[in-house]
Amino acid sequence: MTERQAGRLVAISGIDGSGKTTLCETVRRELARRTPVRVLAPMKLPCHLRTLALKLHFPDAGDERRREQFIADVISWTLRHNGEEVIGPALWSGQTVLADRWVADHVASQRLFGVTVDPSREPLAGLGAPDMHYLVTVPVELALRRIEQRDEARIAHEQDWEFLQLFQDELQAELPGARKLEGHLPVAQLAAEVLEDLGIVQ
Repeated sequence: MTERQAGRLVAISGIDGSGKTTLCETVRRELARRTPVRVLAPMKLPCHLRTLALKLHFPDAGDERRREQFIADVISWTLRHNGEEVIGPALWSGQTVLADRWVADHVASQRLFGVTVDPSREPLAGLGAPDMHYLVTVPVELALRRIEQRDEARIAHEQDWEFLQLFQDELQAELPGARKLEGHLPVAQLAAEVLEDLGIVQ
């Protein structure tokens, strides 16, 4: 992905519970009526590959620094793999790709675990910037309610609130040029803004 291809890459960043995944799917449904489009979570590997990756030389318990670095490296190579094997070909074929998170999400989250990820170095070098980048911000209390509604077994703790708030702060610092969307607003309204930027008026 070192050159700009025919399609468009639209990245939507945000903390868990911000509504970014719902927004991606809402935009996809509308776009699909007019143009080839796909949604991808580029930080995720297929389950069988993720399980295999985490089994390979996973540092022993007790060495938290090395464990976090190992996890960060796996995610970095996952981004690289998805960029080259999935996103690149889709863009070359003229598709619009909606990325549920992007490199900035990885950089910001790993920073909270004490790991520095440099997007200008391998394996992230060459992925390039999205054509359009959105940051969905949301009150952390609302994000936690959404997470609990999605996973009824999950009970939010004070640490969750603190982590999500710090993560959102890091994302805003990492993405000063991204267009901000207010995640507490109706998803249809947010989708309309993205679609308008893509030149589609509903």
